[in-house]
Amino acid sequence: MLLAFLLVAPFVLSSYILSQLVFVCIYATVGVGLMILSRLYRQASLGHAAFLAIGAYTRPIYSNTTCPFRSISWRQGC
Repeated sequence: MLLAFLLVAPFVLSSYILSQLVFVCIYATVGVGLMILSRLYRQASLGHAAFLAIGAYTRPIYSNTTCPFRSISWRQGC
């Protein structure tokens, strides 16, 4: 049911609601990973915060370029 909703969502929902859905999925993934690491293995992690911060700072930089986000690669240009 959830997989069907995620497959249909880009065609049905507005771009704002879709971007919020993407943020919810990202935060859920980070939360589950941090919960597994801290509860199961009893380790503290600063890596989760670092990767989330790197993504938060680089996404606006790439969104101001003329290239689509998926085509940005270190090996190829636009």
